[in-house]
Amino acid sequence: MKIRDKLRKLRKSWDHATPYQRGLSIVLIGNLALYAYVISQFPDYISDQVIYSIGSVLLNVEGFLLALTSQIHQSERKFAVVVGLVAILFSVITIAKAYFESIQLKYLSYAPTTSLFDSDVILFGLFVGTYAVSILYPEGPKERATVGQ
Repeated sequence: MKIRDKLRKLRKSWDHATPYQRGLSIVLIGNLALYAYVISQFPDYISDQVIYSIGSVLLNVEGFLLALTSQIHQSERKFAVVVGLVAILFSVITIAKAYFESIQLKYLSYAPTTSLFDSDVILFGLFVGTYAVSILYPEGPKERATVGQ
């Protein structure tokens, strides 16, 4: 009985949610699924060369999208910028750690760096999803100028 009531409340909340809130919920659930998939598909150890090569690409895309957050409506921009900054900082830390380990310590791979890389990939997905939802389903009012006013 309690589960049914909770499901009813959840359904009611979903029905009253804005498209922006629904989109962010889907992005969050999708990222959790993506995280589980990434963890299952990547090997236990990933070479540091692979990590900083892919991490550099992720960092470039994140920087590009962060610059484009000015196109997001003001009310959603703050959340997208915070997610973007966290994703960029994670990418920089991941790349720096992988470079340091491969050049200074002569490691081919290290388990904590692989875990950091997995998290970096997920944050990248979260940022791209947040950006897409913020652009496609803005929550803020849309003001359109009409001809003759």
